[in-house]
Amino acid sequence: MGKTILGFSLYRFQETTMLQNIRVIIAIALAAGIIWNCGGDRVTQSEIGTDEQIGRPLSKLAAQQNAVVIATVQQNDAPVSGAKVEFARSIAGQKPDYQWSNTTDENGQTRIEITAGNGYYQARASQDGIEIGSWSSIPINEGDKVRLNLPIGEKAQLTLEGLPAEITIGIVLPLTGQLGAGGQLLIAGFDLAREEINRSSLLGGAKINFIMEDNRSTPEGSVEAYNKLIHRDGVSVIIGPFTSSDAKEAFPIAQQNEVVAISPTSASPGLSAMGDFLFRTSLTVNWLIPGGVRTTHEQLGYQKVATIFQAGDVFAQNSDAIIKETLLQNGVEVLITESFQVGQTDFSDQLTRIKESNPDAIFLSALPITEANDILIQTRQIGIPPEVHFITQTLTPGEIERAGAAAEGAISFTAWTSTADTPGNRAFVENYTMRAGVEPSAFTAQSYATVHILANAIANAQSVDSRAIRDALAKTRDLDTILGKFSFDANGDGIYTPIVLIVRNGKLEVFSSSPQKKEIPLGIVLPLTGHLATLSPAIKNGLELAREEINQSPLLGGKRIEFIIEDNETTSAGTIAAYNKLIHRDGVSVIIGPFASTTTREAFPIAQQNRIVAISPTAAAHGLSEIGDFVFRTIITVDRFVPVSVKTTHEKLGYQRVAAIYQSDDVFSQSNHQAITDALQQNGVEVIISETFQTGDTDFSEQLTRIKELNPDAIFLSALPVEKEAVLIQTRQIGIPAEIHFITVSLTTGNVQRAGDAAEGAISITSWSSMSDTPGNRAFVENYMTKYHSEPDEFVAQAYTTVYILAHAIAAAPSTDSEAIRDAMAHITN
Repeated sequence: MGKTILGFSLYRFQETTMLQNIRVIIAIALAAGIIWNCGGDRVTQSEIGTDEQIGRPLSKLAAQQNAVVIATVQQNDAPVSGAKVEFARSIAGQKPDYQWSNTTDENGQTRIEITAGNGYYQARASQDGIEIGSWSSIPINEGDKVRLNLPIGEKAQLTLEGLPAEITIGIVLPLTGQLGAGGQLLIAGFDLAREEINRSSLLGGAKINFIMEDNRSTPEGSVEAYNKLIHRDGVSVIIGPFTSSDAKEAFPIAQQNEVVAISPTSASPGLSAMGDFLFRTSLTVNWLIPGGVRTTHEQLGYQKVATIFQAGDVFAQNSDAIIKETLLQNGVEVLITESFQVGQTDFSDQLTRIKESNPDAIFLSALPITEANDILIQTRQIGIPPEVHFITQTLTPGEIERAGAAAEGAISFTAWTSTADTPGNRAFVENYTMRAGVEPSAFTAQSYATVHILANAIANAQSVDSRAIRDALAKTRDLDTILGKFSFDANGDGIYTPIVLIVRNGKLEVFSSSPQKKEIPLGIVLPLTGHLATLSPAIKNGLELAREEINQSPLLGGKRIEFIIEDNETTSAGTIAAYNKLIHRDGVSVIIGPFASTTTREAFPIAQQNRIVAISPTAAAHGLSEIGDFVFRTIITVDRFVPVSVKTTHEKLGYQRVAAIYQSDDVFSQSNHQAITDALQQNGVEVIISETFQTGDTDFSEQLTRIKELNPDAIFLSALPVEKEAVLIQTRQIGIPAEIHFITVSLTTGNVQRAGDAAEGAISITSWSSMSDTPGNRAFVENYMTKYHSEPDEFVAQAYTTVYILAHAIAAAPSTDSEAIRDAMAHITN
C-alpha cells in the first residue's frame, strides 16, 4: 500500500495491531500553531492482556459468577467412566477453546466449574485421547448449578430442578375469522414442537401444556384473550397474537402485568420496544425488506415500480413505507401506490391503474392467505405479464397451489425455507410432512421455532417466573434453530438471516443469480446525534472526500464505494443497533466506525462474532483491536503514543509534580489517564492529585480549585472533545496561570478557536497535523479547504485515511468478501 497522510504504517501480527515508526506530533497552541515533531521513536507491542468481551450476549454483562455443571456421560443408557469431559464457549466463527475439564467417575459423572459468562457451550468426551462424543448449543448462565446428561450420539439434556410438573403457556391465535386458516398453520407448528420437547429431558421431566384462545382475527379479540389468560388462567407466558395490528393492542396488557409475550409472526417495527417483557421471533419488516429489495434490485435491475398495500393494517402500512424508502435509497422510482381494504375481493380497479403505469415490478404488502392470494391471481388475470415481477412477503405453499400458474415467478421475502441447511430443519420438514401430508409453511416453521426458543429460555431460567423467563429470553444468542443462529436484539426482536425465494415450477426455491456488482457498500457508524454530534459533520466530510477521490481513480477497477451511514446516537445501545442493522439487514462486509472507544468496545465483538471487518479511525483506548482478527483501528492507541509523548514533554519542559483530570465514565479517557500515570511514573514524575468528572458535566470549578491549590507544574487532561474544551477554558478562568502547562490529546482547530486566549500555550498530542510533511498531506489539506472552506482536524484526517487504507485492502484482496479483506488488511505495510 502507498504511504498515508498520517505518516505511519499498520500491520497485524499474531492477531494484534502493531504500529511502527510512530510519528507523534505535540502541538503548542499559538496564534497559528507551532509543532514539535518527535518522529522516529519506535514503540513495541504492548504486553497487556486481551479484552475478554468476545463471547458476551447482546445484553449487558452482570458481575461474573462461576457455573457448576454436574455432567453424566452415558452410552446406551450405561455410564461411561474414565472419560475426559471438556467444555468450550460457543462463539460464532471461532474454533472451540476447551478450557474447562474433568474426568468421570464410576457412575459416569463429573463436576466441572465454568468461569465464563452467560451463553452457549460445546462439550466433548474422550477416552485414551480418542473422542467418543460431542454436544453443542448447551445454555449455561453465570451462577447456574445444573445437571447435564451427555448421551453419546444424542443431544445434551439439561436436568433442572425447581420446575413444576406442568408448564402452562397461553396461546392467542386467529382460529376463526378472516385469518383462521393462518391460525391452523401455526397450531401445527406449536403442537409438533410441544410433543418433541415433552419427549425430551430439556425441561427435566416437566411437560408443556397450552391454553389456546381464539382472538377471532381482531385486535378486540386479542385484548380479551390476553386478559383471560393473565387474570383468569394466571399464565406467565403468552405466545401470539398473529398480526401486528393485534400485537399493537395486546402487547401493552402483557407489559403492564409483567407477563412475557412472544409473537411468532408480527413484523411491524417497534412493537417489542414497547416493553422489556415483549418479544418477537419473526423478522421485522425493517430487517426483512431492505435486504430483499437490494438483492432483487441488483439481480433484476428494475427501475420503476408500483406498490399496493392493505390500508388499515399496521404490518402492511409499515411494510409499504419501508419498501418505498429502500427503493428510493436504491434509485428506483415508485410510479404509483394503490391501497385496498380488509375483506376486499375485487382488485381490478387498482391493478388496472398499475398496469397502465407500466412498472417493471409490483410490490405487495398485505396479510397472507386471503387478499394477498387473490391479488396474485388477479394480477395475471388482468393481463399484467410475468415480465413484471411480483414481489411480496412470505408466500405459503398453499397460496402457491391455489394461485396455480399465476404464482410462477413470484418472489417472496421470508425468514425460512424448507430447503434451508439450518440446524434441525431437515428433520422438522420430514416429521411435519409425514404427519400432515404437505410441507410446512413459513408460519408453521415460525411457531415451531418459537416454542423451542421459549422452552430453551425456561430451561435456562430454571423457573416459570415471568421475570426469570424474560431475562433468559433477553440473553438468547446464537441459539441453533430451524431459522438459523437465533438471537434477540436489545428491543426483543429476533435476529437471523432473511431469505429471498422465487416460485419455479410451482415450488419455492432460493432466489439466486450472480451479477457483477458495481458498488461496494461500506457501513459507516457515526454520532450524528447525541453528545458527540458536533464532530460528525467534519468527519463525514473526510469520509466523503476520500470516497470521491477513490471513485474517480482506477484503484478499484471501475467499482465505486458507496456509504450506508447509520447514527449511533453517541450511545452503546445505538451502536449495537447500527451494527446489527448493517450486518443483518444491509449485508455489508465492512463497517467503518464507531469513533469513540466506549462505543467501539460494544461494537467490535458483534463484528467479530459475525466475521465482518470493522475499522475504527479514532477509538484509541488500549486492547480493542485484540478482541479479534476482524477488527482494526487506524488511530495510534494510547499505550503507544502516550509513553513517547510524556517522555518528550518531560524532557523539554522539566515538570516534576503534575495533576491529572479525566472523564471517569469514558473508556478512552480511562485508558489514556492510566497510560499517562504509568508513563509519568516511569519518568520519575509525581502525580500529586487525580480528579474526575462525568460525561455531560459543565462545571469543573471544584476539581480545578483543588488542582490550583496544589500548584502543579503541569495538568494532564484525558477527555472527550466537548468536555475537553470546557475544562481548558475554565482552567484559565479559575486563575491557573499559563506557566502551569496544560497537556491533552487531539485539540482541534475548533477547540482552540472557541477557547480563545485560554488555549494559549496548551499542548496537544496528536497523530496528525495539517503542517506535516507526509505523503499527500498538502494535497489533502488544500482539497479539503477548497471543498469545505475550513481546515481539517485530526478526526477528519483519520477518517479520510481510513477509507484509503480500506480501499487499498479491497483492491489487494481483490474481493469484497470479509475474510479476503481481513487478510489483505492484515498484510498492509508501508
